[in-house]
Amino acid sequence: MKNSKHKLLIPLVLVLMSSVHATFGQSTQTPPNSAPNSPGSGIRASDGVPSSEFKVPSRNSDDNPKTQNSEPGTRNSIAACMAAANDLEKTRVLAGELERENSLLSERLETEKRTLALLTELNETRKTESEALRSTVAAKNDTIAAKGAVIASQDKLIETLKRKKTSIWRRLGDVLVGAAAIALLK
Repeated sequence: MKNSKHKLLIPLVLVLMSSVHATFGQSTQTPPNSAPNSPGSGIRASDGVPSSEFKVPSRNSDDNPKTQNSEPGTRNSIAACMAAANDLEKTRVLAGELERENSLLSERLETEKRTLALLTELNETRKTESEALRSTVAAKNDTIAAKGAVIASQDKLIETLKRKKTSIWRRLGDVLVGAAAIALLK
């Protein structure tokens, strides 16, 4: 019997937990603010202002100690007007700051454009230099190959001359020509 109570308790807890999430999911949401990023004035038009603030004297302040601000509608209107004036002043300050920021961003954009143009020109110059270096290296390699061919040709000629031996008759002829030349000179 003890086990059956615990088995019944678990589904009840699960149902309770799922219903709690469902009730929060069905709650009404507050309507979004039309200007969520703008600073609020702190005074709403519907808020009441104590009669000691914003007193506007009547035309006959000596005769009538009552002020115009003591009427309920007037207090709300003056507070709303003051709040609107404060908002307008803050808006003008923010608009000026935005214009200054926009001018700075425009200057930065122009600077970035000039920088991009210079970097593009530098990149093209480097490509041209790289191509010139490649052609120089290719010409150097051709020159080295030509010099290697000349050296190989000279080595072949040296080997050929070393292998070529003069015959005995040729040496004897050279000696006789030399002796005849000496005899004539004497």
